[in-house]
Amino acid sequence: MSEERLWLDYSHARPDLGGYVGVMRYLNLYPNYTKGLTAAEVADLQARKIPIGIIAETDGRTESGAALAVKHAELANAAADALGVPADVVIFYAVDFDTTSADQWEPYVQALLSAPGRPVGLYGEADV
Repeated sequence: MSEERLWLDYSHARPDLGGYVGVMRYLNLYPNYTKGLTAAEVADLQARKIPIGIIAETDGRTESGAALAVKHAELANAAADALGVPADVVIFYAVDFDTTSADQWEPYVQALLSAPGRPVGLYGEADV
């Protein structure tokens, strides 16, 4: 029998984390963004030894390519630094629009992978 190891992805709510082995949380990258992680939450999760994965929801213009990816990586890493997120925590960049063409997102993703900062992951639909 396998052991379940569940991570919880949440935004506005602050659910009971009992039974979860990690959380996925959002970065505040833009004004009026209300579902983001706070420094107090980072400190609490670290004190409780609950791993964090970060989701960077950007303006969704991944088709704009490499230059925009570098800007997004800079924004996301600066926001994570300001919150006290450890440097080894993965930032998952949201590429969550309906696409079937890698031409729309692959140059963006390749630039993210070579941008300085935290490890990179992708948060998106199956084609991505």
